[in-house]
Amino acid sequence: VAVGELGTLVASVRNQDWSAVTFAGQEKLDYAVWTGTHFWVFSAEGKMYSSPNLKSWQADKITALSSLECMAWSDKTLVAVGAAGLVQVTTDGRVWKNATSGTTEGLHGVVWTGDVRRARPLPEVSRGN
Repeated sequence: VAVGELGTLVASVRNQDWSAVTFAGQEKLDYAVWTGTHFWVFSAEGKMYSSPNLKSWQADKITALSSLECMAWSDKTLVAVGAAGLVQVTTDGRVWKNATSGTTEGLHGVVWTGDVRRARPLPEVSRGN
């Protein structure tokens, strides 16, 4: 699944042919995560949508994640990171809990390695003159 502008959502079987998925939202979609049972799609406006089959979607508002930068699924927990060291976790996609990141720097990426969740600030890149 890939997401983009104006509620664009496309899907592929085995990464071959991609096709549009019917989606009711019109806002920019930023992230998509598969949890093994549901697709989760997140927008910059703090909306979250879930679907077990890419056909029927349930929408929820997630105001706590307004500074979201990245998400990852860890086999049991959905992890979100963002501005000012934000780390939040959920096991159901509805109730989010704060977690301590150990930094006040913005976090821009998170990955699941199979045993430890890791998030770190990305260094500033010099663009030169």
